[in-house]
Amino acid sequence: MAQEAKDNKLVFYGDEARNHLIDGARELYDAVTTTYGIKGLNVLIEKTYGRPMLTRDGVTVAKEVYFSDRPKNMGAQLLSEASQNTNRIAGDGTTATVALTYNLLKEANQAVAAGMNPMEVRDLITKDSLVLADKIDELATPVAEGQLEQVATISSGDPALGKLIAGAVEYVGRDGGLITEKAHVSGVEREYVEGYYIQKGFTAITDGKKELTNCFVIISAKRISSAIDALELLQKTAEATKTGPNDKLRIAFVGEFEGEAYQTIVANIIQGNIDAIVVSSPSTGDMGTQYLEDIAVYTGGKIIAEGDNIKNFGVEYIGQAKRVVCTQSTTSIFDGTRDEEEYDKRIKELQARVEAEENEVIAEKIRDRLAKLQGKIALFRIGGATDTEREEKEFRVEDAIQSTRAAHSQGVVAGGGITLVELSKLDVSPIFKKALVNTFKKLLNNAGLSADVKLNEVLASEYPMGFNLRQGPELVNVIESGVLDPVLVVKQIVENASSIAGNMVTIGVVITFQNKED
Repeated sequence: MAQEAKDNKLVFYGDEARNHLIDGARELYDAVTTTYGIKGLNVLIEKTYGRPMLTRDGVTVAKEVYFSDRPKNMGAQLLSEASQNTNRIAGDGTTATVALTYNLLKEANQAVAAGMNPMEVRDLITKDSLVLADKIDELATPVAEGQLEQVATISSGDPALGKLIAGAVEYVGRDGGLITEKAHVSGVEREYVEGYYIQKGFTAITDGKKELTNCFVIISAKRISSAIDALELLQKTAEATKTGPNDKLRIAFVGEFEGEAYQTIVANIIQGNIDAIVVSSPSTGDMGTQYLEDIAVYTGGKIIAEGDNIKNFGVEYIGQAKRVVCTQSTTSIFDGTRDEEEYDKRIKELQARVEAEENEVIAEKIRDRLAKLQGKIALFRIGGATDTEREEKEFRVEDAIQSTRAAHSQGVVAGGGITLVELSKLDVSPIFKKALVNTFKKLLNNAGLSADVKLNEVLASEYPMGFNLRQGPELVNVIESGVLDPVLVVKQIVENASSIAGNMVTIGVVITFQNKED
């Protein structure tokens, strides 16, 4: 019996493999770092349909770079991964991540060409990254009054937006909700609304947001994993709510829905039978169940408990909400149809538990539950003359929100690349030293300054002397000047750049598919 034909693959070795990877990394670096810094430029991206997209968001640019040369494309995609990891955890610093990753990779490859063993180079990069992380912690300071606004202004590139965003972060607190939406308004409007905010999203969303209006809410602490249970829930919900055959069920599933049950719900969404989202529990174990009970109180429903039988599911389990907005990472539930008596009782119970709890870790969790149940959310409505303007502005606002949140929770260091230069003064390898200063020089080049001259000025000065590129080329104390970076962002830049560059330098063989003629 003849073996089934398979797609042909190509194998590249040694220097040839590394050259393909570095070519792809360099081209992605050139595209992404065009946006780097306050004087960075926009990138216009053609889409498969509709109008082109205008953005200065590094991770968005990185995701759009693709090459038909497959090994070259693999190099670009690895660099893009570093940027996406920074975006996922810190929400900002994605362009700097690409810049540092490429510069590390470039220096590492030169070290290999000079005779160093690639595995030793990777170990050296990893060791250096730990030293840098400790130094970042040492340089960090808690945010002082007015500094949140400075962080938001630097990230958004707009003092007016900085003021709006900083005020919102201070109002909702560390765990409160901040969401954005495009609207037909002239600029950016901020509104505070009450809602339950969950830092979990619907993983079936590949991009953007999904919104449900006037929907049912089904909450399960019991692990529901079979397709039969999922279909029975859908059928019993339709019966209990008297939803007709021509009416589409709109449901927010919150809690333990997984495996075939999750797949069944998603399949029904794709087929157009229902309009729904599936969101994991905000936490695990007993604490996860308590969060789910809070959501049930907020929406006027009842959780499906561990010992409950799905066959007994009825209308008493079904909560309701006027609006649910979901992304891949967050969910906000607005205007749950709660029983006010039950709601007030739960609020008082949590307040009493906070006062009585001696374990600070547990007390903090209870405070978090209380904050979510009281539900203060800042909603940003983003407008502009055109869809392109609205979209570009939304990218900036979302980045600034994440950056300001990070500063609020973990503190700040000097911005404008000055912390990177300070790190280069440590006793680390020449590979990391050169990568750090070259990343800073790219920032200066984008601002139209003489990179070597200005770098020497900073190296000869004490931290945190540097440049406020918005104001001019003179040395200033950048912290006093309001040029700040969140600690979390800088740490993620170093960590993700080190991880990707360290692994890329050890690649000795690249195996890829051969492009077909059609």
